[in-house]
Amino acid sequence: MRPIRSVDSILSVFKQKSTPSNIRQLCLSPGPDSVPSVFNLLPAEILLTIVTLLPRSALACLMLTSKYLYNTLSPGFELRMEGFPDERSVFIRLLEKDLPQMVVCYSCEILFDWREKSRWRCPNHSNHPFFDFDPIWCYAHEPGFISREMVDLFVRGHELGPEYGPQLYELAHSCDKDGGWFRTRGRKVARVLDARIQQGRLLLHGVYSLTAPIPTFSIDPEEGYYDRSWEYALMREMGKFNGIGCIHLRTALPAIILEAVRQLRLGVPNPLCEDLVNCGYCATDLRVRALTDFPGQIILQVETWRSFGGRDMYARDPLEDAHFQIPGVRNIRLDINQPPSRNLQQLYNGGSVRRTNMLQLPPHRQTWLQRWKWSYADYTEQLWVDLINLGGSAIAVRVPRPGQPKRFFILRETIKDIFDAMKLHLQALKASRHPWFWT
Repeated sequence: MRPIRSVDSILSVFKQKSTPSNIRQLCLSPGPDSVPSVFNLLPAEILLTIVTLLPRSALACLMLTSKYLYNTLSPGFELRMEGFPDERSVFIRLLEKDLPQMVVCYSCEILFDWREKSRWRCPNHSNHPFFDFDPIWCYAHEPGFISREMVDLFVRGHELGPEYGPQLYELAHSCDKDGGWFRTRGRKVARVLDARIQQGRLLLHGVYSLTAPIPTFSIDPEEGYYDRSWEYALMREMGKFNGIGCIHLRTALPAIILEAVRQLRLGVPNPLCEDLVNCGYCATDLRVRALTDFPGQIILQVETWRSFGGRDMYARDPLEDAHFQIPGVRNIRLDINQPPSRNLQQLYNGGSVRRTNMLQLPPHRQTWLQRWKWSYADYTEQLWVDLINLGGSAIAVRVPRPGQPKRFFILRETIKDIFDAMKLHLQALKASRHPWFWT
């Protein structure tokens, strides 16, 4: 066996300016090819003693620095680290820093060349459990969809430069070619899209607006009825917002817009529909507004903030991962009785609060999206199916019952109530021999 060198002979390696900073630099820097690494000068016995104190990820990196280290350490160390997934994950992420064209997949943790792949997707994208769904961003521009691999690349490119990933300006643009899942006729939903990196997370921001003329007709309803001509006249325009935001919105967003138009007509100050609305099943926040800033025009506007997560493997959040999962794949518990407290608007604007998870931020006046969705689900689904062709009609329906608690969104009118009210109103017009019914 080779004798162990004395301590003095080992320290002789560091005789030149042997300050702590220089020693650290000498150990970590590869240096010129003609200068051997400090570890290459150590006897095998000392080297094996040192590596027992290193984590497996650091040991794997050390083995790849020279042939001598690889041959010396490989008999007692398995480089694949199949029984140590956390250390293997750290090692792969350390390795990718030296390879700008390679990136680690968030789901299956393989290195792949992102520049050679369509939409920068991992080769195993279609086989990723829980991460095979790509939410829409803008189907009129590229990229049209956001995959989980793209989140890693944009965060990495922002932190390390364009060689390591795309830049945020590639996500930002403005256009007026619809904002939802499908193309529409007539007026379009214009959108202004932007992206930022905050606290290591990719946050996407969108403002979706549609301007339409205020309906000029109205009716004078009988006692016990309310004129909803605005809502029904603008129903076609509200339906164009279907598909904006997260997939959990579905018909809930047109329902909130419908309520915004109704409360604008009534002059309700600070309506609930203008609150920050939180989705309980993913990291999406939104605000809905109905404005009359210009004479004869009404502006329907939806503003969204969405957090898609970051690269920190120890800071994964199920609400951020839910963007890339088909609804129902994973069950996320939501206590509807507890008010929401997440505020992605504040985070996007540079909020200094450091979160431990997506549900811990200072409370504000906020509403659960699911409360809107569950309260209006049957109503809105039938509304779009049965009344979408009546977008120009003026219909009066019964006034909601007074005395209901304001904190609850209770379904006050069903589709049957609406048609019953229509029938009674038409019968009254016929009985009064209104010109509509003259023969």
